[in-house]
Amino acid sequence: SLGAPQLAGSEAARGPLYGFLDMVEGAQRSPSGCDATKIRILGSAQYKIVEDDQYPDDVPFQVVTLGDQLLLAAVPGEPTTELGLEIERHVQAKAKGIAHYAVLGLTNGYSTYWTLPGEFLAQHYEGGATLYGPYQGILAIDQLERLAGELGQPWAIDYRPYRVFSPGEPTHFFPGTRNCDEEDWEAGDTIVHAESVDFSWDGIPDDQHCPYPEVRVECGGNLLHDPQGYPQSDRWFPFQIWREGKHRWTARWSQHAATTADCRIVVRGATKVLQSELLPTREP
Repeated sequence: SLGAPQLAGSEAARGPLYGFLDMVEGAQRSPSGCDATKIRILGSAQYKIVEDDQYPDDVPFQVVTLGDQLLLAAVPGEPTTELGLEIERHVQAKAKGIAHYAVLGLTNGYSTYWTLPGEFLAQHYEGGATLYGPYQGILAIDQLERLAGELGQPWAIDYRPYRVFSPGEPTHFFPGTRNCDEEDWEAGDTIVHAESVDFSWDGIPDDQHCPYPEVRVECGGNLLHDPQGYPQSDRWFPFQIWREGKHRWTARWSQHAATTADCRIVVRGATKVLQSELLPTREP
């Protein structure tokens, strides 16, 4: 179904209907059925305008390799950054020995956005535009991981006798150094809410292009996992991270795991590590 936040627009550009009939980013309902927290555009009347058979029943996933230099994992829509990172991690574990991995969107089909469960449940623009429910992103991970595991099988099409791939010197999309200028990074405030914790810091300014640091919860120096085994880091779904102004960043951790007496939110750059104040000891 189509979610109301989809017509609201994103932080980058609000739609003209923003604020009308629940068309607000983050508008949610109590979880129920396949739509979970999604508020449908026009409610049940949506199905009188867009019928079930107008949504695609089949969408194409592809894994393509160019020799042992590049693997492309293709999604028929717009995957979020976090989903792309998870796809890359799972595909890389299945198809080892390849120099570079990339996740492509908008390939051979368009089924709007693809999000992880937490992104769907938050019902921002991307979650509202995810058609098939909170586990749509997990489906993409499973399908591409399966395809990556079938590389080299007899039924996998192999063009190697006819194609030669000779890459040139490695280059980077953004000019300049790979590492951020981290000397001026400084830890800020730690604010504890009822079910979440905010940690702010001064970090990458808006005019500097470099890889983002990893944000995670560590207890005794070790990455924290929730009872289901999911890591509490920005590579999964318990974090919301945003920049305010030129270089002020805030990470909000929605607590999904118990914390002990030595837990902190940690920002790990290439050369510098920032830590929040000690988190309160409590159950999730």
